[in-house]
Amino acid sequence: MDRTAFSVVASWLACIFAVVGAILIGVVSHGKDTSQGYLGGFSHENIFAWHPFLMTLGMICACVLALHSYAIIPLNHNLQKVVHVFFHTCALFCFAFGLNAIVKSHNGQNSSGSYSPNLNSMHSWVGLGALVLYAQNYLLGFAYFVTRNFKGAKEYLPTHMQLGLCALMLSTAAVVSGISEMKRCTYTVTSPDLNPASHYGEFTSACKKFQGGGVCVIFAAVLSMVALIPAKPAKDHKDGYPQASDLLNPINAKQ
Repeated sequence: MDRTAFSVVASWLACIFAVVGAILIGVVSHGKDTSQGYLGGFSHENIFAWHPFLMTLGMICACVLALHSYAIIPLNHNLQKVVHVFFHTCALFCFAFGLNAIVKSHNGQNSSGSYSPNLNSMHSWVGLGALVLYAQNYLLGFAYFVTRNFKGAKEYLPTHMQLGLCALMLSTAAVVSGISEMKRCTYTVTSPDLNPASHYGEFTSACKKFQGGGVCVIFAAVLSMVALIPAKPAKDHKDGYPQASDLLNPINAKQ
């Protein structure tokens, strides 16, 4: 795929935001001070704390690094492919362990021994959809580009890229909705709240890190779209503008 200097910069920024976002969510998950909104730290008894960290690490950080591996790593194409597959594999492992953590937590493995329903929110359904799409695209990509079990790898490449970006968008929606469900950010008002910014100091430190992580996740996803969707006008179009089919059709992409 032809790349401009702008798209390369966007790729680097997307990766940086993805890493910072995962670190911020990890800090909140690892924090011990639950009175400040932290999740209590990683332990067998507090297995829920692993869920937001692992899902952000896999669904966003590892996914974004995999998507941009061809753009930011100065290696030959085959080594770039190895890195690409490695990060996607890491993402799936994080998916699996993160999902296992939330299921066990909802089914009684928590400090209070209580039970909670599974798949009862938009967050859970979107997250499951992201996992299914991600795994399906991983398996097909492995079959087309690594083991070469299927023919037509060059023709399948645009679809592979489209599905990868769609999985990232679903993952972003799942992470952001999950942060919203945590309800770590609130403050008391006794009159019309006409200046919300004045209450920023009332937020807990965990709230600020959680919200900051969510902002980083959104920036990582948006910058990934900017960097990976080519929008170069086709020369044979009379009006000089690209058609919809051109926007996700990396004509010059390598297999």
